[in-house]
Amino acid sequence: MQLTWSSIFKFSEKEKNTETPQYSKSSNDSPYGQLDKRFEQRMAEGKNMPFHIQSVKQGGIQVKVYQMQGFVPFTQMPWTYERIAFWRVVFPYLRNKLFYGEVTEITEGPVPIRIDASIRQFQHKPLQPEKTYRALILGRLDTNFIVELGQHFDWRCGSITGRLPYSKCSLELLREKSPGQMIMVVFEGNNKKQQAQVRDSNLPFKWQDKMLLTYHGKRVEVVVKKHKGITQYLVEGKYEGALEVTGQLYGANVNKVKQGIRKLVHREYIKCKVIEVNMQRGLMMLKWEMN
Repeated sequence: MQLTWSSIFKFSEKEKNTETPQYSKSSNDSPYGQLDKRFEQRMAEGKNMPFHIQSVKQGGIQVKVYQMQGFVPFTQMPWTYERIAFWRVVFPYLRNKLFYGEVTEITEGPVPIRIDASIRQFQHKPLQPEKTYRALILGRLDTNFIVELGQHFDWRCGSITGRLPYSKCSLELLREKSPGQMIMVVFEGNNKKQQAQVRDSNLPFKWQDKMLLTYHGKRVEVVVKKHKGITQYLVEGKYEGALEVTGQLYGANVNKVKQGIRKLVHREYIKCKVIEVNMQRGLMMLKWEMN
């Protein structure tokens, strides 16, 4: 969007109803004060404007453009999050970081510059499978953490969000980590939505071992672990499992199985059949063989 100095200055309704005041872009009489010479030069050259993250405000991010205050709406940041609350979680790691955007408006007031930062400005750096990365926990969903890997690259690649299933977390992580904290994760690949799929780097095993495929069809002992409403199923106490509860598997007993699962307690042992070994997800799909 190409702006001229005459087009970006906005005046109040009162000013519009009177003779339009004439301001030179550097005039000390300007209601916007003395504009930074570097700002003026980049505007004249039509270049994107550098800014530094300052604080989180309602509706967006307050930034500093050279020595002047600016504002970037959440919808026009270099990337977006599915929840506005994630910006407050990630902010401590973004404070004073440099980004670029397009000046869309200059108005009167304490924060006169409005910027659209949704422009191309990042390097593309594919994540490497089985490599360990630093990740910030953004929040929790029903079955997984939402994590941000962009800080690992000091934001040079922008935002890289991913999913960390609870079934791929150590109990230490589940007990002690919460949104806003850093963890180490291992990249496994992208899901259908091109989100990074990761696992806790502290898990005691890796799922590259094809020996695990021999568990398919076996009857195994599974230990149930519970913590703060999260349930884990560990095959032989070490391999992550998930109980499939469908009418196709259990027929008329499906409601009985659901009730039984709700009654399971921490450290209880149950007998299951491994109906699938998903190497990509690092998960054994289980059928509970109730007595």
